[in-house]
Amino acid sequence: MRSLTATIECHLILAMSELHILIFGRPPVESVTLLSASCQEQKPKSFHDVKREVCRKYGITVEELDGNRRFQKLILARREVWWRGRYECKKSYLWLAFYSGQKDHTTVLQAVRRYEETVLRASHPCEGREHSVPVNQSQ
Repeated sequence: MRSLTATIECHLILAMSELHILIFGRPPVESVTLLSASCQEQKPKSFHDVKREVCRKYGITVEELDGNRRFQKLILARREVWWRGRYECKKSYLWLAFYSGQKDHTTVLQAVRRYEETVLRASHPCEGREHSVPVNQSQ
């Protein structure tokens, strides 16, 4: 359903740009390339491509990633692959678990949550924390 929505939005943008051409004349070249780039960005990535990118980043093989070993490097790579698979590839937890070496979908769910906690929130250290303001007690 999401891909259908993205396709409709993409065609709507292109239709609006053609309407703009008919009414106001030819738009600048940059706007046409931006429209086509935005339509291409809406297509979800291939999960196998994401796996290969992350394996290259961590220096491991796809077989090691899909295996049962639990080294720190493998755990971090799996978390990133599953998070990217969920949000970049638009795949379900069950689908990701099945195509990651027959894992349980709750393992993938927990790994995605842990990735969000550790990696994504580390980039914004002050978000979600309550800050106490020191009270001047001399008054």
